[in-house]
Amino acid sequence: MLEFGDFAKKKKECYSAEGGFLLWKISGTDPDLDCHFEGDSMIMHMVAWEGKMEIAYNGQKVSVQRGDFANIIGADTFDLLSVSPDMRAFILIFTDSFTKVLLKGNPPLPFTYVLKMQNNPVERLDSGTLMLFRNRLEILREICLDERNLFRDELIKCACMMFMLDMSNSLILQGGGSDKEELAEPGKQKFIGFIRLITQDVKNEHTVAYYASQLCISPQYLNRIVKAQSGKTAHEWISRTLVGEICRRLENNSSNIQEIADALRFPDQASMAKFFKRVTGQTPTEYKKMLLSK
Repeated sequence: MLEFGDFAKKKKECYSAEGGFLLWKISGTDPDLDCHFEGDSMIMHMVAWEGKMEIAYNGQKVSVQRGDFANIIGADTFDLLSVSPDMRAFILIFTDSFTKVLLKGNPPLPFTYVLKMQNNPVERLDSGTLMLFRNRLEILREICLDERNLFRDELIKCACMMFMLDMSNSLILQGGGSDKEELAEPGKQKFIGFIRLITQDVKNEHTVAYYASQLCISPQYLNRIVKAQSGKTAHEWISRTLVGEICRRLENNSSNIQEIADALRFPDQASMAKFFKRVTGQTPTEYKKMLLSK
């Protein structure tokens, strides 16, 4: 496995930034198109306007061709298997940590659309939407090229967020999903209810048992539903949402670590630090220093 920075240096028209961001403009005539990544819950967007490529993620093979948009959520592995000579496409990849910073725990897509993408990650776009997505990524590419700009990393985040919002708006208007649409399976309804609950209550409640009781089901049944719908356990969803809340508060310089621990109902600062490091690989103090160094 290569780090994004090392990978980008070896590829033509490939760019990376701090925190876990990669943008690759692919041409089927490029001499080196080998690609393999491993990570934790990567998010990938692919926009193709010519040709065809075969990819694999989490052991699943997918074809992306002219006019397609692929939105892969929660990939732990990614491989580019084959590319046609006439291929022209963008591949945009965010690591889990970059996504947390970018979205601050508030994804713009409705949960029903996320569920749909997990089963069918490729959609055919109309010509106007395809051009919009391609133009957004061309703008992002131009920002990546401007390495002398002191605010390049922040501009990259802004451009990524603009792309995400345009993507969400376009796909929802095309019927990509709304939280108001009727869900046939009871399991999906419970899953949506669970996600809404942790968004509202995670500041005070950190246990699977609490959310199961609110949904009037057993913790074991909640875990089965959540695992079946998302591939993650209920505990993992709670942990990731709670980490997002901690990150938002760490980014607010008016809050110190002890105050955050108190506000989020941790027994003490040490308990929160241990939890945060287990999930993110760094302590709250290290995360705070990283923010200040940017």
